Amino acid sequence: MRLLANLNTYYRLLLLIIGTSTLFFLLYLFLYFYTLKQEKEVYIAASTEYTKEVGSIFQLNSKTHLASIVDVTFWDELVTFVQTRNNTWYKDYIEGEFSTYEVDYIGVFDLERKKISSTSSPKFRTTDFIPKAAFEQLHQTKLIRFYKRVPEGMIEIFGATIHPSDDPKKNKYQPSGYFFMARLMDKGFIENLEKISSSAISLVPKDYVTSNARNSINVNLNLKDWAGKTIAKIHFERAFNLNFDNTKKILGIIIIATIFNLLIYLYYYRRWSTNH
Repeated sequence: MRLLANLNTYYRLLLLIIGTSTLFFLLYLFLYFYTLKQEKEVYIAASTEYTKEVGSIFQLNSKTHLASIVDVTFWDELVTFVQTRNNTWYKDYIEGEFSTYEVDYIGVFDLERKKISSTSSPKFRTTDFIPKAAFEQLHQTKLIRFYKRVPEGMIEIFGATIHPSDDPKKNKYQPSGYFFMARLMDKGFIENLEKISSSAISLVPKDYVTSNARNSINVNLNLKDWAGKTIAKIHFERAFNLNFDNTKKILGIIIIATIFNLLIYLYYYRRWSTNH
């Protein structure tokens, strides 16, 4: 206190200017880093929620097809068809209802993995695309879902073993055959999923790395083959507009104005002190 008492008015004013400016800079730094912390926490929370949402939507998008293939494969008449290979029955009850399955391929196979009958949409021409090992796995699991790349593009494949109607859980009898469905993940598939998820969607390579842009949130889901190996990814992206850029700009303007004012104070302080 004695030291301050010995200072003249101009030095006291200088200390006051420096002291208040220092406090303001510290406050600015606190607000700036607090803003960065909040921005990061909000982004992480939104990203986590989006990941859960996308996962649920993608699973739900296949749920109808899984339910359809489960229902159709514990059917006495389908068991009889595998045995009799009555093509008329197949055309009436499987091919005739092909559009209701909303897929691009249906195939019925015997236990020797030989195709009995199949139906494809006009845009799907590939044949014999189901790996032999997938049949072996299906025989054990009774239900399978996986992805495969064919000349037409990426496809999602559903498979189920065929059983009588009194074996809905498929654990009383050995399978009578195999039933497969496949759908193309084409433009129509992507556009429908984009509408449901309110996202921009694309198929990307398995080694694709998402950018760290803060103006969007991203999710990559692995597309796996029958063996569980990732062969590609489906990329979801949604705009993320809740950021703190405007707040940081305002803080930047304030700090620039403060520095400018400090320079003015120091300039006039020197002039006043020189004149006196």
